[in-house]
Amino acid sequence: MVDLLQSTYRPYFLFGTGSNEHNQLLLQSDNRRVGSESRSWKGMAEVHELTEMLLVVPRRNHEQSTFGGNDNYYSPKSIHAGGGHSALLTTGGDLYLWGWNDVGQLGRKSTTLGSARNPLLSPIEPLSNIQVETVSLGHTHTLVVERGSGRLFGFGDNGRGQVTGSLDEANGTQDLCHTPRSPMGLLEECFIDVAAGLFHSAAITQQGELITWGCSRFGQCLPTADRDKGDASCIVGRWHPPDGSKLVHVACGRRHTIVLDEHGRVWTLGDNKYGQLGRSSSESVSKADEPQLVHGPLGRRDSGCFAIHSGWSHVVALTRNEESNNVTVYGWGRNEKGQLGISFPHSHVCIPQSLLKPSLNSRNSLIDGIETSIESACCGAESSHILDTHGKIYSTGWNEHGNLGICHGSEGNIDEQCLRWKQTNGVSVVVQPPGKARKKLFAAGGAHLMVMAV
Repeated sequence: MVDLLQSTYRPYFLFGTGSNEHNQLLLQSDNRRVGSESRSWKGMAEVHELTEMLLVVPRRNHEQSTFGGNDNYYSPKSIHAGGGHSALLTTGGDLYLWGWNDVGQLGRKSTTLGSARNPLLSPIEPLSNIQVETVSLGHTHTLVVERGSGRLFGFGDNGRGQVTGSLDEANGTQDLCHTPRSPMGLLEECFIDVAAGLFHSAAITQQGELITWGCSRFGQCLPTADRDKGDASCIVGRWHPPDGSKLVHVACGRRHTIVLDEHGRVWTLGDNKYGQLGRSSSESVSKADEPQLVHGPLGRRDSGCFAIHSGWSHVVALTRNEESNNVTVYGWGRNEKGQLGISFPHSHVCIPQSLLKPSLNSRNSLIDGIETSIESACCGAESSHILDTHGKIYSTGWNEHGNLGICHGSEGNIDEQCLRWKQTNGVSVVVQPPGKARKKLFAAGGAHLMVMAV
């Protein structure tokens, strides 16, 4: 029986903390109702430390020789967290989505998963008919880039045109998109990166151009040239740096957009209420409709910046020193809930600054008095998380649902916010034994955090 199950299904073991209201942590006792609004299921509403999650998927019937066999095909490439839904992307391009689905953000109409013949396993099927290269989960919509073709598709909430790029469809019968669709006029475009925000979307083309669509009330989307030409329904805007540089990465917040160019410069546009555009208060404006460089070293060539991440109103960026290979964590924007983990919590930061103190005896950083070196970072809606080279995770910010994982168990009082970096609990179950180094994947969403060792 065990051999039969192993030949038919493949399990993935992840770890999660925070809200499980929509079963985004797979802690519901019957996950066949994933995404439904029913509260009759038995399971944990939230957990306050990293807790084991089991994701079961059906094996494919054919060998994936391109990837050296099925094991490589199924190897996890990345994990993702949205407002109330979650995803795992494999090396072979299969995308598995689960959690909140009231507006189709899982790419299907049904809120049930698996087969009635296997109620205990309830395997999750991959996204239909699309092999995925990269993906971004927004609050209530999802964007994917297709492997090979580079085509972009979206599904979920389209109330502001954040899926289709059209106001006509957003105001009509297509305010919900349960199946993948390409935004207006972008079907033939090829993309390398994509980002989904609260009510807007952004992507980078193979030519290094920024394209935005969706809500632009706060300037988070670019002006739309096609609307000036008479197509009032199209809300797709385009931009590239005036010096001809190519853009390589994009991230979306609640009301702002951040892009990184090939020279390590960071550009921002949109709402600047909390300094999330990264420019000094003396020159800041309430919003910017066209990307401008942030102030400080991240706005200059050869800054070493290689990664950008955004919460609703704060930003975290990573730079790497070419000589020492040391990674520095920069942050700016809203900090009243401790999102940046720095000393003045009831304010915001306008200019990007280093979030960690340097060690006096080495080129490493100090976190809570512990010397370490940084590997990667991610942002939740109102939180920040960093992973060090030893596999430990440190978190700071909003913690109402235990999404920082700094408490123990799922009961009792928790601190709703954390004003400084603290180690996430339960990480010991994720950290591998000595001599068995494994890569770590992690992702933070609206109110949950997931970790996976691969």
